[in-house]
Amino acid sequence: MNKISKNIILTYAKGIRTIQSEQIDPYLKLIEAELIKVYPELKDREDNALNWAYDVMNAESNTEVVETLERLDKIIRNERASDWTCNYCGKNTFNDDIEYLFGTNHLGCVLTDDIKNRSHSDPDYNLNTELRKISDLENELRHTKRELQNMELKLHQLRQDYHHEPTN
Repeated sequence: MNKISKNIILTYAKGIRTIQSEQIDPYLKLIEAELIKVYPELKDREDNALNWAYDVMNAESNTEVVETLERLDKIIRNERASDWTCNYCGKNTFNDDIEYLFGTNHLGCVLTDDIKNRSHSDPDYNLNTELRKISDLENELRHTKRELQNMELKLHQLRQDYHHEPTN
């Protein structure tokens, strides 16, 4: 009897492993991939997306899944916020409007530093400004030339498609 019970346990354990590999693991991989899309930081860390996928899988209700995702969201948001520091004044810029930032730095801090450290009467600075203008105009000219070529091609195609005289 003891030997039969052990064989039954082995059979059940094998069945669970089969279910895990064939039915559950693919969903875990899908959850992991979605978590990495939303939180790319999870890819290369100890507390990675697969660990969070297991937390989601082991949740007992949808409410618990949402709570797990909210907990993860709060952790990642706090980590991201700590990375937003102005290199000039040292203040956090995470909640500042993007229009007032240059990267993670305050635009005002960057401009103030630029004014302090650069003389705009410097001939090299003025030359670089003129070169940038020339480069911008060249790019605009190339773009316009491509548009003109595309229009000519479309006109040529329209003329080829029109084989006959109009009828009244």
